[in-house]
Amino acid sequence: MSASETPLTAQPPQPEAASQKPYEGKFSFLQRIFKVLVSPREGIEDVALAPSYDEAFGILAIQIFVSLVAIWLIESVIVKFACNKGSGWDLKTAASITGYTYLVDMLLSIITTVVSWPFIPSMVIDIKNLGLTQQTIAALKTQLTWLWLWLLPVSLFGIV
Repeated sequence: MSASETPLTAQPPQPEAASQKPYEGKFSFLQRIFKVLVSPREGIEDVALAPSYDEAFGILAIQIFVSLVAIWLIESVIVKFACNKGSGWDLKTAASITGYTYLVDMLLSIITTVVSWPFIPSMVIDIKNLGLTQQTIAALKTQLTWLWLWLLPVSLFGIV
């Protein structure tokens, strides 16, 4: 090598994505919801190019809220008509009473989870082998069939 020649240092090629600015969604959260409903291709492309856990969680929270309110209202109407002759309840009273009964359901769910958690076996399911997966699931079902008998006292406590 002569004095005028300089050694070339190997530098990795820069990927094109690193030189470009990351895609920022062109729609706001509410605009994305609207676009997904009226123009699915455009809306989903924007979501796919700029995904967001926050927005997905927001949609799930809205869905859970709407589902719970709908169930609560349906149960309230049933309670109103079922108790109408004897109690004279209006929908507001029936809805209030039905809402408060959810406290019992919530408490029962917490108790059931705490009590049953240590007894649920942990297992790993290898989904590469269909036959082995089916055997593992069958074994898990067999191990869990007794659980409903064990949780029966908790359910009876909730009824009381």
